[in-house]
Amino acid sequence: MRRSTALLLALGIIVLLAANSADFLFRQPFYEHWDSAANSLSILRARHFSQLYGPYSRYVFYHPGPAFFYVQAFGEWLFYDALHLVVTPFQGQLLINLCLMTGFFVAALSVFAHRLPERRRWLFLCVALGLGIVHFGLMGNLPSMYDMLGGTTAFLSVWSAHSLVLPFLCLLTAGAAVGAGWGRNLPLLVVAGGFLMEHVAQPLFVGPTAAVAYLGLIVSCARRQHARASGAPDGTGKSPRGGWLLAAWREYPRAHLLAGGFLFLFLLPMLIDLCWGKQSNFAAILRHLHAQESDRKHLGRSLCYFLLFATYRPYLPGQVYFGHYDLSGFVAYLRAHALFYVGWLVVLGLAAQAPLAYIWPRARRVDGSVPAAVNDRRRFLAWAALLAALNIGLTLYWGTRQDGLMYYYNSWFNFAIYYFGALIAAAVLCAARSDQTTAGETGAEAGRARSRLPLARLLGVGAVILLADLFAGRLRIHNYFPEGANFMHASVERARAATNANRPPVCKVLFVPEDYWTTAVGVGLQLARAGDPFVVAGRWKNTFGAEHDWQRLTPQSLQDGLCPWYIGPSGTVRRGVSADAPTFVLRPDASLAVTPTTLEIMPPTLELSASVKEANIDFMLGGHAADFFIGGFGQVDAGGTWNAEPMAALAFRPQAVQGTSVEIIVTGAPCLAPAHGVTRQRIRLYFNGTCLCPEQQLSAPGSVVFNIPVTTWNAAAANPMPIASLAFQFPDAVSPASLDPGNPHGDPRNLGLFVHDIHLRVSP
Repeated sequence: MRRSTALLLALGIIVLLAANSADFLFRQPFYEHWDSAANSLSILRARHFSQLYGPYSRYVFYHPGPAFFYVQAFGEWLFYDALHLVVTPFQGQLLINLCLMTGFFVAALSVFAHRLPERRRWLFLCVALGLGIVHFGLMGNLPSMYDMLGGTTAFLSVWSAHSLVLPFLCLLTAGAAVGAGWGRNLPLLVVAGGFLMEHVAQPLFVGPTAAVAYLGLIVSCARRQHARASGAPDGTGKSPRGGWLLAAWREYPRAHLLAGGFLFLFLLPMLIDLCWGKQSNFAAILRHLHAQESDRKHLGRSLCYFLLFATYRPYLPGQVYFGHYDLSGFVAYLRAHALFYVGWLVVLGLAAQAPLAYIWPRARRVDGSVPAAVNDRRRFLAWAALLAALNIGLTLYWGTRQDGLMYYYNSWFNFAIYYFGALIAAAVLCAARSDQTTAGETGAEAGRARSRLPLARLLGVGAVILLADLFAGRLRIHNYFPEGANFMHASVERARAATNANRPPVCKVLFVPEDYWTTAVGVGLQLARAGDPFVVAGRWKNTFGAEHDWQRLTPQSLQDGLCPWYIGPSGTVRRGVSADAPTFVLRPDASLAVTPTTLEIMPPTLELSASVKEANIDFMLGGHAADFFIGGFGQVDAGGTWNAEPMAALAFRPQAVQGTSVEIIVTGAPCLAPAHGVTRQRIRLYFNGTCLCPEQQLSAPGSVVFNIPVTTWNAAAANPMPIASLAFQFPDAVSPASLDPGNPHGDPRNLGLFVHDIHLRVSP
């Protein structure tokens, strides 16, 4: 395929798919939540060239490759910031992703078409496009965890599970070309493999595929080198120095240099990560792999899982994973979808002819030789069939190694393997007649073939257009509830205005309940884009990013203020929050079955005022201390609450008091380990970031007392947004797990004080 033809084809696909989703891409704003919001936080880091990892994993590590994030960061800048072509940054991500995925798709078709006879290329492209429309249109029938935004559309979805399909297709195609001896495709192989490294499972596929393909390139180049040396006029030709190992480099030096440059760019973030040693993301991946050795599936279950992708239908309706099954049930599933399997068996039979035709060629000249063009084409198709078989074996092995439930999105790239097989079958069909007539086609036959060519092209293009029209709805972005995302955006903006209240943006602490994190990550993204600082308490740093981890705060950093934002079920009010506290209902994403949530931007009021001289915060089970937590405290137990981190903090709404000082009495039991030298626990207390001196310490259960001047207390109460924080710092906090490294079930928390209660009293 000529470059101009490939560019026109890519441009046509981009324009048609963009026009098909024009309402969403160019007119209505959309604000991310869930994984798209978490990924957009990574894209913000990529815009500052500080993103080292791919998407977060639910197993508390990161996928290794950030290449997609950098491309999508460029899309945000180009289409949103520079050209103002889209309404929101997320739509810039979608548009650049469309361009990238189309590039992989057209590159794969170009490699196939380049080895077909020129008269058959249009037929092949029409067949390939028609198959692609049907195949990628039906993908959405298999349920995914993230179906919103037409999430199963391979060309437009930016979800990491779906973004692997077309790069995987390009990897297989470029690998077949390289293995067949065409080193010019080596950079394309590296680029496709580099983008696939976004997922932790892909080295299992990229490594063997690239290694086998490159070995084929070495063998092909060595044979050509030997043939040239043997064909020297004087018969004394010798192979160059270095022998066959350097044959590929000698024949394709520029391709090797370009591929090496791409390889360095893709590997650079991973090499930087390795500098952290045992604290690196790579080490976390290895620890997870070691810990999950016992969670394995048998090969039969993996085979059934792979066969599900052939029907575009789940094993059970609406189920997003392949769960428990039995033989009789799966046989019934095969019968119900027999037509699909018959079709794929036909594809398999045609694809199997590729290596057979190369090993036992039929189309020969009169002298018994095979034409060079036919031999090259057959070698390419044979390599394509070989890599398809290799990757089917690898994906079956991957199925046995998956952790937990076998979600369909874990192997969404299987759709690339199926489509790759369909392309091989289409190429075999399109080249079959040409291979038979190449050796002896007469001029009259060639003239008649050329006269039929325009009509065939017209019919092929018409068929593709008809299929595209029939599947237009399936290839369109579906945003089920745009008003929900837009309402959330407006709600957060109102909350920001109320919180900041004509002063520099105050740091927000987002409380992220398990059932509402999909909303919370969207709130965090909006804050990050607005330049508002925020942190997340608890275990969510893997999703929001390490820079937003609560543990990165210091007591002194709270001096500029702190504001907890509570996200929870709609209609519920945290204990102590007055009725006049601003609340904003965030509409749910109904496709995720999340109930409406409320964003509360005010902490509870502490009942200590000019008339009420004493107040108590109870840390025991049944008490109300958890209503004031903003980070660092663990689960409330029967007798009190441990701090879980070296810094733990509370927030509340203070009221003006009368007197000289506010006395704070902290009662609890310190964490002691005399055998390990831990005989005391020092306690520092900060009020709104100001240290309350002197430092106190406990070497036995008891109480410590701190004093806050009334002027300092009342100044906090007089702020437009009256929020006060009490931050505890425990310099001697110790982890029981670190004291007993031989115990794999040791407590990993950094314990300092088991708090019973905090009593506040106004001194006259």
